[in-house]
Amino acid sequence: MSLDLVVLGLELSFRQFIENLIVNIPEFDDFDDFLSPSNNLNINRIKGKIFEYFIYKILIKNRIIVCINTTFISFSKKKYFTLLDDCVDIHGRYELLNFSIQCKFKNPNYKIPVSEIREFLNMANRRIDDSQHIGFFVSNVGLGDNAENELNSSSLKDKICICLYYEIVNKIKEYAKLLKIDQEELKKSDQDRKRKFIELKQENEILRMENKKIKQEKYEVYEKSIEELEKKIEEQNKKINIKLENQSQEFNKKLDMILNKLN
Repeated sequence: MSLDLVVLGLELSFRQFIENLIVNIPEFDDFDDFLSPSNNLNINRIKGKIFEYFIYKILIKNRIIVCINTTFISFSKKKYFTLLDDCVDIHGRYELLNFSIQCKFKNPNYKIPVSEIREFLNMANRRIDDSQHIGFFVSNVGLGDNAENELNSSSLKDKICICLYYEIVNKIKEYAKLLKIDQEELKKSDQDRKRKFIELKQENEILRMENKKIKQEKYEVYEKSIEELEKKIEEQNKKINIKLENQSQEFNKKLDMILNKLN
């Protein structure tokens, strides 16, 4: 039975933990009395708080940073009061993972009812709003059929984890590992983007220099062409001027001959 399973880190089973604890709790005679169903609200609250403390001790012993959210206050006349916790009994952090835990202790013959899963899902919808935060529902018993159906039809399945108490440490570490892998992939993707950006920048610089070189070469060719053209024009102008000069001399000679004849 799971209640006799020795929990890693705590080195005690749930039975041994309770037997050691209830020596100083007069409400319970022994472990079997602790497991017995009760209609007494205060007794059930005590059981729930003891179970929360058990989960808290498991996590602490496994070096997971946690805090118990509510304080169970015992006043005179055996009256007990609980501060409002919005369905979160324990919260903590492991590596990159933030988590909230709701603890539910039941008689081993019972199952988790659908009403408690709905309450937990509503909490997850209100409080868990990022990918680095997971809500854990931890119990000593499994879900009832209706609770299982409610969970399977919920859109919040990626934000929560339902597990038994002896699975909680491994579940937290599994989610933390997945988150770390996601972060490493994002980091690698970011590094790849930066590397590609640098490569594109270098390529753009090379292209810019090539374009500049091409423009310079074209400009030089253009300048050379203009120079050659100007030279040709100048040579042609010289030829024209020489031709005109020759023609002018010839004309003057003819004119002089005509004038001489007339005289």
